[in-house]
Order: sequence, then C-alpha cells, then structure tokens
Amino acid sequence: MDFRTIVPLPPDAPVITPATHALVLGSCFAEHVGERLQMALGPEQCCVNPFGVLYNPMSIAQALEIILDGLDNLETQAPRSNLPIFLGRDGLWHSWLHSTHYSAPTREECIARCRTALDEARRILDRADLLIITFGTSRCYLLNPSTEPNTDSADEPSDHFVVANCHKELATRFTERDCTIDEIVATWRPLLAKLQRLRPTLQVIFTVSPYRYHKYGYHASQLAKARLLLAVEELTNNTASPQSEGMRGAFPAYEIVLDELRDYRFYKPDMLHPSEQAVDYIWERFREWAFTPEMEALYHQRLKTHKALNHYANH
Repeated sequence: MDFRTIVPLPPDAPVITPATHALVLGSCFAEHVGERLQMALGPEQCCVNPFGVLYNPMSIAQALEIILDGLDNLETQAPRSNLPIFLGRDGLWHSWLHSTHYSAPTREECIARCRTALDEARRILDRADLLIITFGTSRCYLLNPSTEPNTDSADEPSDHFVVANCHKELATRFTERDCTIDEIVATWRPLLAKLQRLRPTLQVIFTVSPYRYHKYGYHASQLAKARLLLAVEELTNNTASPQSEGMRGAFPAYEIVLDELRDYRFYKPDMLHPSEQAVDYIWERFREWAFTPEMEALYHQRLKTHKALNHYANH
C-alpha cells in the first residue's frame, strides 16, 4: 500500500557530468539547491546568484541580460558603467539590480562588488552547459520617479524600473503589481532565443520555488505561483530548434513539495520555507533526474570531504 503520490520527473532531463559548468539564478530556493550543486561541481564550475537572491521573473531576466551583454566578446567588453547605485536611508550604497549582499559603505565598494560578481558570472556562462532559473513570485516592485535627495541622479534608472530589492526604502518609492503570464513570456522568449544563438548547446531548466508568500495573502500567493507555472509551461513547450543541441525543460520542485511532502514537518518553524530535510529531498530527486553515474560518484566523494573539513570536535 502506498500512502503518498510520487511526482514523476520529466522524461527530458539535462545531463550533468563532472565537466559541467552551471549558472544558477533566482529565488532563495535556487540558492539552497545551487549551493549543493556548487559543492558537487566546485566553485570554478558553478556560479550561484551573482546578483544575490532574485524573486520575480523580470529581475531575473534583467540580471541575465546584463550577464549576456558582451558575452560573445568578453576580452573587449567594458565594465558596465551605469549600474543603478544609490545611497540608502540606512547610510549604505545599494544597487537596484542586486540584493543587499552587494551593499557597501561606499559607492566605489558597492560597484566593485557588483562588477566582480558580474565578471565571474560571465566567465561561467561563457562555458556553461546548464542554466537553472528559479522563479519565486510574479509580484514585482517598480521604482517611481525619484524625489529623494540622497539619490545620485547620474545613476538613476528610467521611470518604473523593476527593482530586484527594495532595500527597505519607503513604500512610496515603489508601485507594486503582479506580472502577467503574457508579460513573463514576452520578456523571456527573446532572451532564450539570444541564449540559444550564443550558447547553442546550453540546457535551460526552470523551476518554481515552493516558498509561500504570506505577506500577499495565501490565495494571492497561490495565484502568483499559478502565473509562474503557466509561464514556464509556455516557455518550455517551445523547445530548442532542431539545429540546436540544447534544450529547455522544467523540474517540478513546487509540485514535489506540495504533492510528495504535503506535511508541515517539511517546513521550517515559520511554516513558509521548506525545511532543510525538504530541500535535501528535492536535491536528491534532482540528482536522480540529471546526474550521470560519474557525477553521482564525484558528488559523494566531495560530500565526504566537505563533511570532514567542516567537522569540529566538541572537546
């Protein structure tokens, strides 16, 4: 007798070998799974969230567009000079494109942090075999025209720019709304076509984060997830062209948590974030789906080394 439903994994799986290079972008769920993939492949072959945690499809698309900018000619690509940097109410310099991980006490340090991560992302994507994108929510925040005296006008982005992070600025600075399915698809379809031209063999995998956004209300959170799932369905139905060796697919992380792990013991105490055990289970299903036997063996070898290096005696 079986007391749970097992979510079948899609038949078209990416192939991850010890030689794979991977870029992971998206929500905090991408961060958790990406860190495990980075440990398996090594940091020289896997880059995770070079803009920090990103939640909505538009911010993730903006980040990927910037990484792609000049990817075909990295040697002569000049550093991005128009990063939207501003001095926040907390006295730190922030980027509207990045999470607070890249914030700094000085403008120069903030820009340097952003550019260092961008260079690393471009280096990885130039060699990448795999790109993993995790959408968290369809809700986005658009920056209103600034009236703040602490904003450097030279760096001010265009009106109604979608920010990656609000950096605890006043709510009056933003317009909050949901992206529609059509908007998400219209933004990502040309971006995927550009990826295909630059990296014809690239495997692109989409996931939707199982994290629940209670601040929107649970019904609104479910509607946001539905938009993301439908957008991903639309984007992955149009697979790579016959001339390309690449592929697009979706890994059912959201469905696994809701259907296989439908119990609050698989959530953290806030009852919103999947627990470490849940993330480990999804990581196990992902490895089952995508890892070659050689990659699985390397993973266990590196996991053993990782545990040994992080072991501390209690006396």
